[in-house]
Amino acid sequence: MMAHVFNEVEHDIVYKPQGGGPQDAEKGLIQALGHLTRTGDALVTQLLAANELRLKEQAGDFNDAFDFVARMRKEFPDVDLSGNSGQLFDELRMLRLTSLERLKQDIGEERFKAAEGSAIVDAFNAYVRETKDTDFLLDGKSSDLILALLLDKHAGQIEENHPAGRGMGRPPRIRSIASRFNEFRRQAPKGPAG
Repeated sequence: MMAHVFNEVEHDIVYKPQGGGPQDAEKGLIQALGHLTRTGDALVTQLLAANELRLKEQAGDFNDAFDFVARMRKEFPDVDLSGNSGQLFDELRMLRLTSLERLKQDIGEERFKAAEGSAIVDAFNAYVRETKDTDFLLDGKSSDLILALLLDKHAGQIEENHPAGRGMGRPPRIRSIASRFNEFRRQAPKGPAG
């Protein structure tokens, strides 16, 4: 961003001069801005490298939903995990799956992949569309990808974590999806989630 601003200013003043071209003061300021831009670029690069190193070294329990999303990005780099992540993070805490290590162990290292989650999302969404209950479609480009992997093993427990009934109010999205997922599993026991 800083380089873009520098390039625009330099181009307008040096290469499209108005009134006879830049004076010595303007040239000096442009040169100083160029130095600041290069310094800023180096600082941003170092900051991003330090952040990446911290995330690589970080282990143990997730601190919060933001930490969960940040650490999951390296596992699912092409997915916007920030979508639907809050309720998923809360559910992971209820299931005591509070770290990447526990989550991988529970789901299975070999199944902890975007492709596996996508297959479950696609099969479940096809079922949901057939039942015309499309309020509960999973978004395969969000943290629903991880939810799909989780539902395959824990849909029943997720339903139990959120009792429904008279006077309980509207059940949370994750409970409604878990309920539909259990129905899906009963209907298609040989599908990707069965």
